[in-house]
Amino acid sequence: MGGTDGRKTAGTSKKVETSRRVKDQPDEYEDITDEIYKLRTSWTTSSNASDSWRRIEQTGLDNSLKLVSRVKGELTLVSDVSKDALCSFSNIAAEIGELLNCVRVSYLDNEKEIFDGDEREKRYLKSTCSLLVELWSTASCLATQAAKNLVCSKGWSNDADHQDLLRAYADMAAESGKLIVLTVDLTSCHLQDDANELQKTLMGTTEAVVEDLKVLSKTVPEVEETLHTVIEPLHDLIDWELYGVWHILERVLKPGIEARKQDDDLGDLEELMKTLSSFEKDTRDAQEESKVEIEEPSAQKEIPPDKKTSKDAKDSAKGSKNNKKANKDVMEVKDVKTEPPAVPENKKRSKQDCLTIIQKIGDRYQRISNEAWAKKRLPVVSWSSGAKLQYRMDCYREIGKVRIETCPMPERKAMINSLELKDDQALFANLYTIAPLGIKCSHDIKVEFPIKNSALKEKDSIVVKVKVDGKWQEISEPEKSVVNETPVVSFAIQNCEAFTAVVQSISDICVLTPQGTTYTNDEHAVEIHFPEGTVDSEITLRIKTVHFEKQHENIALTGIVMASVGLEISAVERTLDLKKQIRVQLALQGELEDRETKVVLARYNDDEVQILDKKQVALKKVKPGVFSLESKGHHWCFALLRIKRIFLNMKESVKREFLTGFGKAVRCNIITYIDHFTREGEKMKFVVEVAEKCHAEASVELNKNKGLIEIKKSRSKDILVKQGEQIRVTVDGQIRPSEALPEEHYILCFVRGASNILHVPAELKRDSEKHPDAVLAYTSLPGDKPIHSFAIMTRDLAELETDAITARQGVTIQVDVSKKERNSDEATVRILQHESLMSLAREMTFVEAKHLGEQLGVKPDKIENIKESNESDVVSANFQILCDWRGTRPRTTMADFLVSSLRAVGQTKHAEVVTEAWKTNKTLNRCDFEKKHKNTASKK
Repeated sequence: MGGTDGRKTAGTSKKVETSRRVKDQPDEYEDITDEIYKLRTSWTTSSNASDSWRRIEQTGLDNSLKLVSRVKGELTLVSDVSKDALCSFSNIAAEIGELLNCVRVSYLDNEKEIFDGDEREKRYLKSTCSLLVELWSTASCLATQAAKNLVCSKGWSNDADHQDLLRAYADMAAESGKLIVLTVDLTSCHLQDDANELQKTLMGTTEAVVEDLKVLSKTVPEVEETLHTVIEPLHDLIDWELYGVWHILERVLKPGIEARKQDDDLGDLEELMKTLSSFEKDTRDAQEESKVEIEEPSAQKEIPPDKKTSKDAKDSAKGSKNNKKANKDVMEVKDVKTEPPAVPENKKRSKQDCLTIIQKIGDRYQRISNEAWAKKRLPVVSWSSGAKLQYRMDCYREIGKVRIETCPMPERKAMINSLELKDDQALFANLYTIAPLGIKCSHDIKVEFPIKNSALKEKDSIVVKVKVDGKWQEISEPEKSVVNETPVVSFAIQNCEAFTAVVQSISDICVLTPQGTTYTNDEHAVEIHFPEGTVDSEITLRIKTVHFEKQHENIALTGIVMASVGLEISAVERTLDLKKQIRVQLALQGELEDRETKVVLARYNDDEVQILDKKQVALKKVKPGVFSLESKGHHWCFALLRIKRIFLNMKESVKREFLTGFGKAVRCNIITYIDHFTREGEKMKFVVEVAEKCHAEASVELNKNKGLIEIKKSRSKDILVKQGEQIRVTVDGQIRPSEALPEEHYILCFVRGASNILHVPAELKRDSEKHPDAVLAYTSLPGDKPIHSFAIMTRDLAELETDAITARQGVTIQVDVSKKERNSDEATVRILQHESLMSLAREMTFVEAKHLGEQLGVKPDKIENIKESNESDVVSANFQILCDWRGTRPRTTMADFLVSSLRAVGQTKHAEVVTEAWKTNKTLNRCDFEKKHKNTASKK
């Protein structure tokens, strides 16, 4: 039900271009499509969200209403849509849907500011809401009338063009409903007394929507038997529009009615209430039509056969007394019959009567919503993250503001740690968060997301981990399916903040007592003997076998010929401390040892791998292919390897092969791109990707279509990366970060199967004391162990086009980044200490500090909050702005950024003082500024 509902951008490409080029003759409706496109894109030319909403409020809504009204006047008069006009009408409907979506997205971006002050909220309620209601009504009536004309036209056929147009009308109705549900809601407003104009506007507009709904609802039974393909989009259209009507009644009109006194005149509501009552009765009668048809034969006897028509039969079943009239007359009688009796003049409709009618419409909508949920005919919200959400339509108000995103890179490591994965669990999907504050729904919603496309072992199972109220919960049996060749899982929940999936490999449980025990696994010929006295008290062990998967690599570079299962032993509840040696027996299947190969032991833990030959460990052959060994003390896991004899002197290569074969690490390449679309002057954005080696080439081609061009010769050699491993990206030499971002924004956390991409904004900054080229260096955390680095000629970045830069061969260099940082860290910390920032704060007015803060990247709303809390203390406000920018951990690049920002806002003298103190490695004091002022005065 319904299409996707991701937050689309203003730069969405026109959907009409392809269909236009198909035709040779000019399109008479092309101008309308262009007008709609130009109107919606005119709001979003500014990158400032508040400016876009200002344009929409000032002229955008009024122009949209005029344009949609004009389209309604033209399209609804076309009773029979020609084949040539089908694509044009679909384009127009799609553009109107995008127009409504742009209004909704802009509202969501500015919602907080709209209701932040009484004056702005008052203006919104008095003028903007009325236009939104009129736009909703006009677009809804357009969708309803156009859909009815389409399915009832003689030219209707079940071909793709007709179905696409009907779906476009249904999607337009959905966008209209979503717009009104999120933007107009009196129950959440503080100033309901200012909504009088809105109350007047919604009377006629809502009545018009209900009247059209009543007509379309009667059309559905007439076409459902012959046109099966139209039923689902027609139901979607009706459901969305009825949801909009119910929302208007429940959350806009009802608060106004409840605020009135019992004896107030409700005459202004009479026409709307009459229409609503008639619609409710018609839909209720349609639902009971099957019961009426059973009584139809007895009613038919009263009608002479020569006068009886099919329409008479329907009316007679409902008790019509005027059976001898023509069909046209019968229709007129039927319409009058379905309306409720007029309210006598001496008896006005009471306040309770109005509330009862609204309640009946609400009950009617709830029945429709329950039916759609039972039939799994549900709207879908999808995002670029790959996640989808299916929901009951009446939950849209609760989920319409949320976004399912992949976990932001700076938060990824913390989220992995918070999962507290067990020893037999491993991540099997990306990490997803629900922004801005999670989902809290009154009904179940269904979440679907992709998982890794890897084969599961027989005992493996998928577990979904869901974060609810700050705590992780497990869903052990999620639904599994395949969508477009991608495996996905889904689960139902009401409250959720984040989620992911893990694969759980069932381990064997063994209870070890002080008396000792023996564990056996006949399937893999594994045996572990724990002698008496191995532990002091009873302990439960988890014993897991891991299979080796041979990697598809150059056969000449492969050292491991064969491997046993990996044997992993861990304690369930506490640290495993073995007092005596244990005997482990493992089996190597296949050919026996020959002259070209040797059997070695691989023992490993979370930190390291050791490859031990027979000289280093006692391997006893129990029988052909089965070996035993003894181990004590440090906790190790074990595997037997049969390797080529030549690789006995190349154990590092064997270790790498072992780690990838047992899934402990992934072979990757670091790929560095330049974002062509963001280059401006001497500013650029580097995009760093840690790609699995097997997917590297495909990833480069995919990113090329997005304007990301790989820098030639910048790709790293093969590196092994573990799940959750962090890689720091450092820019050095003649470039520096162009934005003052926290340190964690330059750290990439690797998750297998996820998008491992980091954006690094940078700009040229010539410094004769640094490397002469622009340098990017990559180090592994913790410890800043160098992984890879390369340089680009500074002149290339300054003068050449992106294609030319990326085509030139880079220079691979080795830069001890951590050492260079240590040399300048001390000076940086001194110049950014609280004492230094306070001295700088004393020398500025609040306006100067505000401009500096904005240049440094402090958010305007944060500055306003600081101003409000420090109205009488300017120095304190200035100091808090600087501290908010600095954060808890100052970095080397921050001092340079502070100096350049001071110059950018015209505070050159302050910049010189800061630079002088920085060079001399001292803390800023007031005397430094006073000394500068004296020197300046003496020169004059």
